Amino acid sequence: MFAIPHTGITDEYTRRMPKVKSPAMAPLVGLLPDWRISLRARGRSLATIASYLSVGESFTDYLAANGMPDGAGTIAREHVEQYLADMRERGLSPATVAKHYRSLLQLFKWLTDDGEIARSPMERMSPPSVPEQPVPILDDAALSALLVTCKGNTFENRRDTAIIRLLLDTGMRAGELCGLRVEDIDFEHQVALLSARGQPVMGEGVRRARDLAVIGEPLEQLLQRAVVLGHGGRRQPAVAHICQVLLDMHRMYSSVTPLSGIESLC
Repeated sequence: MFAIPHTGITDEYTRRMPKVKSPAMAPLVGLLPDWRISLRARGRSLATIASYLSVGESFTDYLAANGMPDGAGTIAREHVEQYLADMRERGLSPATVAKHYRSLLQLFKWLTDDGEIARSPMERMSPPSVPEQPVPILDDAALSALLVTCKGNTFENRRDTAIIRLLLDTGMRAGELCGLRVEDIDFEHQVALLSARGQPVMGEGVRRARDLAVIGEPLEQLLQRAVVLGHGGRRQPAVAHICQVLLDMHRMYSSVTPLSGIESLC
């Protein structure tokens, strides 16, 4: 083997060479942009990516603030557990703690799959318990009071009634309602094609079939009128996205809720 002799010149060159950290020692915060790219490449929704990155940044901030190791391969189970325990002690809800647990689980899984670390510090951790909390629902009297505030023949009246009736009669989620397109409403067969978390990726809309929600005849007639009725009583062609015609949910909630005497819908 040929050995390079150590001289004053080679020693000076060696001292000037920048020291490159191994992947395991690289700060975790510096790897988050790469994780973002990986999530985008895997087609995760913009909301999911934002949620994951928010948790990652919160975790790295916590490590820095508490003098804990910040290298991807130097973070241990005890550091993750301390982070989650501190969230509970600060009064954050069990659901929020569980969300951070799941996001960090995905982060360390990506680090392992990408070869940044050999093993995940969370591989033997158990998810935090989340007690079931019944969601409060509106009773019949409250629903009737809500619908009374939408009575009338104006565009806003029909739009608000259509929103409430779609949610009540089909059981669809608010996000599914906002994602409805005109072509998703099949008036002939009285069904609405829903999509599950269809989010724009790279500027293109991703549509995924979830299920069919049956629409009763009275609601069908209401939708047909609302789709073509424009502001000020002017009729207009059905627009490309039902959201532009039927939906202004925040405005509708804030306007009809006080009138109906219901404290809050959200």
